[in-house]
Amino acid sequence: MFASAYLSHEGPAHEKKDATELATAAERDVRDIAQLAFKHADRQARALESELRAYQSIGASVRAMYGAETDRAVIAR
Repeated sequence: MFASAYLSHEGPAHEKKDATELATAAERDVRDIAQLAFKHADRQARALESELRAYQSIGASVRAMYGAETDRAVIAR
């Protein structure tokens, strides 16, 4: 978009650049918002994965604890 806007504007290079910056401001804003949304979603996904790993660790500890209790009960009989 930037290149086509730059090439379509008539005038010196500094005017082309300024006109192109103005013409593509909305697209850059949309890009920036999309990038922020992506970063937020990525951070949220990482946080949820971390929480899942914590629950998996708790589950493994509970299974190990009850497994050890079950083994002792079988040996005691």
